[in-house]
Amino acid sequence: MKKLILYGAGTVGKGMAFELTCRNIPIECFCDSDPAKCGRYFAGYMVRALDEMKRIYSKGSFQILLTLGSNTAANVKEDFIDNGIFARDDFYDENEDPLRIMPLFM
Repeated sequence: MKKLILYGAGTVGKGMAFELTCRNIPIECFCDSDPAKCGRYFAGYMVRALDEMKRIYSKGSFQILLTLGSNTAANVKEDFIDNGIFARDDFYDENEDPLRIMPLFM
């Protein structure tokens, strides 16, 4: 099973971490591009920088769940893909939703 990494150590991320923990869905860590958040714990999970996360977790061993506001998430995802930071298949598949996470965003 791939490790679930939450991107976005903010208000939405905190709520998602709480909901996922309550549903016994394992979270590996948070990831964030804000250096002030990296290296600290947020909602009980370590926040890693993008480069650190990519160094620690090999391609195909993780899936990223964007825990950002809905207006921001789509743009961030496309920016990551367009800039070669992550591939489309690095992200949690909302369409298949194997962990049944998407209703938590409603």
